[in-house]
Amino acid sequence: MEEQVGRKVASAVQTVIRGNLIISILQGAAVYILLLVAGISSPFLYASLASFFSIIPVVGTSVVWLPIGLYILFLENNPMMAFFFMGSALFFYLALENFIKPRMLDKKLQAHPLLIFLSLIGGIKEFGIMGLVLGPVVVTLVVILWDFWKLYRKELILSKGHR
Repeated sequence: MEEQVGRKVASAVQTVIRGNLIISILQGAAVYILLLVAGISSPFLYASLASFFSIIPVVGTSVVWLPIGLYILFLENNPMMAFFFMGSALFFYLALENFIKPRMLDKKLQAHPLLIFLSLIGGIKEFGIMGLVLGPVVVTLVVILWDFWKLYRKELILSKGHR
């Protein structure tokens, strides 16, 4: 039983890390496309920074797109493009973090997307940036232990019934 729990926890950690990496790449790609549309030079550099910063909770990609949006607004004097750029960047960030990531992780971790979402928020609140990994892993561990408990109880009941 301990071996099974260990394997499932290792699989959960791997899944969460892989999921965060994929979301980070998608965040960078979204910012890259928006930078191209806005006509900003060095879009790959800024998109790479956005991808890196997307791992940091709350701050995320806004470290990159907010200053660029303000640059478009004030220095290029283009309010329509600035609001389009910032609004789209915020939309993609929120969509990927709050809808896509929990759904991506729920398939692998075998937990409801809302539970995954809450585990991400709770993990970040309790453990900081490490909570991105630890929150879903703790929830997955609880689900695994619950499943083993149900199996153990069932076997115990069956063994007592056959005496």
